[in-house]
Amino acid sequence: MEPNPSPGLQIELNHLLSANAAPTESECISLRTFIRERQEYAEALKSRANTLRFELERTAREELDVAADIRKATMALGSIRRLPPEIICEIFYRAAKYPRKAYTTDLAPWWLGQISSRWRKIALSFPRLWSKFRVDGEDELLKRSPELMKERISTQLARSGNVLLSLELSFYQAFHGKLLESAAPAMSLLVSRSAQWRKLSFTALKQTEAFLTLIQPVKGRLPQLKKLSCHFYSRLNDDLDLDIFLDAPQLSQLSLSTRHNQLRFPWMTIRECYLEGNLDEFLPSLAETHVLAELHLNTHCSVLELPHSMMVRLPSLQRLRAIQTIELSVLTAPNLEHLNTSTKDLHHLSNFLQRSVCPLSLLGLEEENGYNINISDLVQGLGYVPSLNLLAMFPRLRDWTGERFLDDEPRIHDVRPLFAALKLSAEVGAADLVPRLSTFIFGFEQNPFVHDEFLVMVSSRLNPTNPHRLKHLLIEASCRTNHRARGFLAKAPAELVIEYVDYRALMDLDELYFPRA
Repeated sequence: MEPNPSPGLQIELNHLLSANAAPTESECISLRTFIRERQEYAEALKSRANTLRFELERTAREELDVAADIRKATMALGSIRRLPPEIICEIFYRAAKYPRKAYTTDLAPWWLGQISSRWRKIALSFPRLWSKFRVDGEDELLKRSPELMKERISTQLARSGNVLLSLELSFYQAFHGKLLESAAPAMSLLVSRSAQWRKLSFTALKQTEAFLTLIQPVKGRLPQLKKLSCHFYSRLNDDLDLDIFLDAPQLSQLSLSTRHNQLRFPWMTIRECYLEGNLDEFLPSLAETHVLAELHLNTHCSVLELPHSMMVRLPSLQRLRAIQTIELSVLTAPNLEHLNTSTKDLHHLSNFLQRSVCPLSLLGLEEENGYNINISDLVQGLGYVPSLNLLAMFPRLRDWTGERFLDDEPRIHDVRPLFAALKLSAEVGAADLVPRLSTFIFGFEQNPFVHDEFLVMVSSRLNPTNPHRLKHLLIEASCRTNHRARGFLAKAPAELVIEYVDYRALMDLDELYFPRA
């Protein structure tokens, strides 16, 4: 590259610009020459800058590669690589799975100190690691030595510092006097720190009143309690203090499993709720909720038809999971977005959707064993939710291995009327059923591809100009080998994603779209 041309002209140029006189003819010639030289010099500088920029990027990449090589070589020389494999396995085994014989019911990471002194120091420096407590009536330490149990709780409380605490208190068997006396010292320590309780879960299936007496001192001392889970089934005496949890200003998540809804809670603040028991018992409490956004009903009804006088309006409810559709017969949810329920007695679903006029976007239906599906009631219900964009039909429950129960055989439902009703019309402005449907999950153990109505319905929803066209189709895995299915797949547009899913995957989808409380 040539040196900077005409450097002397800089002085003349500055002189010309400092005055207001026009340049002479000779000065004009010099200026034109200067401009031409400067333009050539600028091009040379630009070319050089591009070359240097490319070289800088290449060098930076090479520097990263060299640093990676150094890091790998350093790791290869690490002292841990000289440990025998069995020692490494033992370290990770102790880190991931503590010796359960020593602490059968404990949640604290006592085993970390057994790995090394450094790990022990690290464990002690994180109070949050010690914030989970469990007291179990079956704990051998509690039965054998209540004083040692108390010392263990005391030590863990000291290590937890001032962080918020999570408690699991479980007494499944008879809570006899001796056990009550044994648990009292440890429980009193936990009760004394109730101001730090963030989560509390208790199960007292026997002598519930004796257990509630133990924790009664926490009344009015639960400023941080956010999540509460209660499991008991016996009726409580009227002289027992039922307001233990009433003064909990931050309580927003409640799980309640009981036959008798006697304990009082701050229902005005509850946002997420799981209820198990008799629905009749819970309706007065649900009527008090104003910010309830998520509700899971695992309840039964004492009568086949609930009276309309028991109707409850849930203005803030967005997600509802109802094990039985009869539970819907006394509810109204104008802002509901996600709903999962049974395929039995779908007239309750239809009436609920008509009554609620809600912006429902996800609807999941779980097949009820031993009952046919009333498709006409389902079609009628779908007519009330034009906003729906996901319809999921899940198979009935199997055992924990994914196998059907011995007395359970697949039931073939006549779903052709549903497919026919879901067909989109080509007419502009037609009142189609769920016109925004973009995801359809058909998880029943029967092949929809054998029905022309299904193929026509899917084809009608593939219009590329429709922004709400069908984009995702999930079918039960046993239909994969059907020849009509293969033929349809060969012609289906690339925009349509078709998946075949087995039972476990269907249950994962159920939990994904409609998580249990």
